[in-house]
Amino acid sequence: MERSVIDAVTLPRPCVVLGSAPQPHVPSGAFDVMCVNSSGYAARDLGLPEPAITVLAGFKLIYPNREEDRQALRGLRTKTLLLVDYLLPLSPAETAQLLADLDFRYERLETVDFHGRARVIESATGLPLASDAAPELRVSNGIFATCHALQLGAPAVIVSGFSLTLNGHFYSQRGRPRRHIGPDTTALQALRERGWPLYTTETDIADATGIPLWTTAALDSTPA
Repeated sequence: MERSVIDAVTLPRPCVVLGSAPQPHVPSGAFDVMCVNSSGYAARDLGLPEPAITVLAGFKLIYPNREEDRQALRGLRTKTLLLVDYLLPLSPAETAQLLADLDFRYERLETVDFHGRARVIESATGLPLASDAAPELRVSNGIFATCHALQLGAPAVIVSGFSLTLNGHFYSQRGRPRRHIGPDTTALQALRERGWPLYTTETDIADATGIPLWTTAALDSTPA
């Protein structure tokens, strides 16, 4: 199995992987949190703890049409920032400056390239779902984060703030279309079928993929 791209990080508690879909349902209790792109905005608004890891698509730091996503990052914190490098024309110093301009603070910065991302996803799902094809044919960074959390050894991973039906983002009123619904559904079904300790708080995810809803009983059965 492909090892995590940041082996120095461990997730000893159940981990909430938080996306940016509108109307997220987050569990109560003591969890580690992994944020995806600008979902730290929702995590802060919902009173969740500082993320152990934030997975961020690097292109969001520079593409002109991603200004709203950048502003949602402003003032956020994370312990580890994992930057997904889509062949960005940025030096490490330029990346650090862009993040500093947003007052986005982190304790350590790690980078994974597109091929490393693809290997983690294929290792976890058993499927080639992260190719260089059009965005509509490859999985989202939310799926990458989920696979990554599982491979970091979290005793349970709970996907929250994901949706296969709702467009838009928690921090936006624009209702931008969700582009990865088909491959994300396939990936989540594959993770369930492979027996990973995966749960969700979102009923549309449970209905579409068969992933069980997170409950107190699920917490009681999680290894200490």
